[in-house]
Amino acid sequence: MLMPWATKLFGADIVHLDLPFHARRKPRSSIVHGSFYWSADLVRTIEAVRQSVMDVRTLVRWARDQGYERVGVSGVSLGGVVTMLTACAESDLDWACPLVADINLKAALENAPILGAMRRDLTRSNLTLEKVGRILDEIGLGNYPLRMERERMLIVAAVDDLFLQPDPLLETWEKWGKPRIHWIPGAHMTIVANMVPVWFEMNRFVRGIVPLRAAATGDAARPEPGRARRRSRGPVPRARAA
Repeated sequence: MLMPWATKLFGADIVHLDLPFHARRKPRSSIVHGSFYWSADLVRTIEAVRQSVMDVRTLVRWARDQGYERVGVSGVSLGGVVTMLTACAESDLDWACPLVADINLKAALENAPILGAMRRDLTRSNLTLEKVGRILDEIGLGNYPLRMERERMLIVAAVDDLFLQPDPLLETWEKWGKPRIHWIPGAHMTIVANMVPVWFEMNRFVRGIVPLRAAATGDAARPEPGRARRRSRGPVPRARAA
């Protein structure tokens, strides 16, 4: 419903990608959309992540072939995770805006309530979180460096996110050279209520960097304490000193 409005706001064409096991790509045996994406079948999970990144990169190349001079990527939650991983694999992006996301999946698996079923199934398979963490470390997932310029990335994060918590995200932020962060009040799902102001923030960011290549700084990662307290009852995450 909001997609036509966003298209007008950005003055751009928007392509929506169905991720593996979602929407029209949902298998008939899947009870809900995406239930096969994060599961105790780690091979299938990693393959789904890899396929997602390949799909986005293919769309980027397709858009370039169609003559689009400026191409960016954005996504929410899982879509944001894919956006971040794409930015680690693809340098030909004019901008990337992951929303309430992080590539530290080890921390997400330990903390995110939404991954509770995956944790239970892993336990039944005699796979502890420690073992899974070592597997993810060996793959390198969570430690990938950015391939695109950090000045072209805007991370949108929620100060009270319990799914993808701020502290692990700030570790990723520091590893990536402190790209710009915009904090929103509330928890993970409040991104829905904040979507319109977030789109305006994204619009300002994209219009600032694409034509002008203006450099963003890590200073924006720290919310104004007074303003943040007024907007959220929870703790305001603070970036560690570099």
